[in-house]
Amino acid sequence: MLRTLIALSGALAAFAAAPASAATVPLAAHETFGGTVNGVRPGATIRMACFGPDRPGRTGHPIAGQTVGLFVPEAMTGPFLGRTGNPARAIVVSIVTGPGTGVRIARIRRLDQTRPVLSATRRLPTWPMLPCSGRARVVFTPVPMTAGARAATVDVTLAAQLVEAATSQRSYQPEVLLAAQP
Repeated sequence: MLRTLIALSGALAAFAAAPASAATVPLAAHETFGGTVNGVRPGATIRMACFGPDRPGRTGHPIAGQTVGLFVPEAMTGPFLGRTGNPARAIVVSIVTGPGTGVRIARIRRLDQTRPVLSATRRLPTWPMLPCSGRARVVFTPVPMTAGARAATVDVTLAAQLVEAATSQRSYQPEVLLAAQP
């Protein structure tokens, strides 16, 4: 009997300590929404798996462990926010690096309800081939795009992971080493 009570109290304690999973809700019609990249909206950066000196036209893949997110603001307004139409079925997330170069990377149909915020986060996939550096725009487009619907946007910087090229080049250039000596 004592063993049963101890086992039961341990199970109840484990259940109480387990995090509650957030309820999910579908996208609502005529809902205002915004997007994030790596948890931020202004000043967002996508780290690119491009190593070494940067060269124009060089492409690579996003580094793993990055995210895109969608949120429903409580009291925000701004031109960067989007709006679902009627009906609201999904938000398609794309990265646009130039005219006609959008790459679809995610589709969001449901939002996590973590009071008081409605949000969703998806992993930024590593398969898209993007410029190693420069500017891009992540676009969150409501589907279907009906009357009154508009996309949300996040301007991002694509950032190559530069190895200290200048330091390593100096060590192999005798004329630089000689000129640097007093």
